Amino acid sequence: MVSRLLHLNSSYQNVTLLKNTEVKLRGYSDMTESDRSRKIFHGVSVGVTTIATCVIAWATIELANVSNGQRKILEQTDQTSRLRDRAFVYFFNPTIIPYPPERPTVWGIGINVENAGNMPARRVTLRYDCVDAPRSQHVLDPFPMAKWKNAEAPNVIGPKRHVSTQSCNIPVGTIEAAKRSEIDVFILMETKYLDGFVANRERVTQMTRVLRFDGYSHSLGFAGPHNCSDDDCPP
Repeated sequence: MVSRLLHLNSSYQNVTLLKNTEVKLRGYSDMTESDRSRKIFHGVSVGVTTIATCVIAWATIELANVSNGQRKILEQTDQTSRLRDRAFVYFFNPTIIPYPPERPTVWGIGINVENAGNMPARRVTLRYDCVDAPRSQHVLDPFPMAKWKNAEAPNVIGPKRHVSTQSCNIPVGTIEAAKRSEIDVFILMETKYLDGFVANRERVTQMTRVLRFDGYSHSLGFAGPHNCSDDDCPP
């Protein structure tokens, strides 16, 4: 009984659908040629408008993507330009001049810095110290031992310009102890400056050298992590 009722309900729905379709077709056939043309034109217009809207939306998204890409390229180009052109002050090995030449009482240590960049280095400061420690202590980082002294330095170092100035005077007695391998002698230097681009960011370069002796001559070696610049330098 239930299955028969379901069958009758389904048949009724099919008949209703056919009648609705017939009504729509009869209404379409009753239209004049002009009405039918207007209805077709309206349907086509809606379709074209929908497609055009989709195309415009897609084009807008693509233009946004292109703009973002161009902005990133410009940012990268600007960053590359800054790295290439900004002031960059670094140390050459210090000069060592025994003084006076005939019978030296001190070894004079000179500071040598250069601005390798294409912008002037501004608000330049230089400081230095020379320290020593018993060889038995095996000092790995002498930088914290410094009692800093300010060196005479220009306020501005132009692009590709070299500056030399005086720093420590190491007594000959200290040099002789180093030659006998009793002590290590360290030369410490630091410069700070503005790079020509970032107004309030102070750049820094640090240098640490140790005097080496082989019985006949002397040389300079690197000592510790403070041979660095900016964010590479330890705190």
